[in-house]
Amino acid sequence: AVFNRRPISLITARGHKPDTIRNGISHFVEQGILPNEPNYLSIFPVNNEKTQIDLMGEFNEGKEVAKLKQHAIRRSVEQAIEQYGENPYHRFGMSDDDPKNLELIIEEMARLKSDLPQNSFFVISTYGGTMVKREIFSDHTIDSVIPDRSEQLSLL
Repeated sequence: AVFNRRPISLITARGHKPDTIRNGISHFVEQGILPNEPNYLSIFPVNNEKTQIDLMGEFNEGKEVAKLKQHAIRRSVEQAIEQYGENPYHRFGMSDDDPKNLELIIEEMARLKSDLPQNSFFVISTYGGTMVKREIFSDHTIDSVIPDRSEQLSLL
C-alpha cells in the first residue's frame, strides 16, 4: 500500500495518539525502511481514549479490542467512500494475527459486504506464522494461502 500510494487506515490495539504513530512511521521513512509516507486515510489506535470517544461516544478502558476494531473498520470504509466516492472497484483489506480479532473482523466485513455488495473485502490472517488471504462475502469466505513471507518481501 505504501509503495503503490494506496490510501490506508491504520487500525491498531495500541493506545498511542495518532500523531505519535504517524511520527513513528515517518522515522521508518527517514531510515529508508519505507520508500515514502503512507497515503493516510485515517489512524485508529483503538485503546486511545480520544479514538474510543470518536468511535463509540465514550471511553471504556476494558472494551474488547476486537469490538473496537469492528467500529474502526466500518468508520474507515465510510470515510473512504466519503473521500473517494462510491466505486465498484474499491477494495478493502485488513490483516491481523489474533484469532479473536480475525473472527470479529470477518464478521464486520461480511456485514459491510452485505451493505456494499459491489466492493471487495479481504482479511489476511498472519496467525501461527502463516499468511492466509480470505475474501469475504456476506455468507461465506474463500481462502488462499499466501506464499512464504520472504517471497512477499522480495516484491518490494
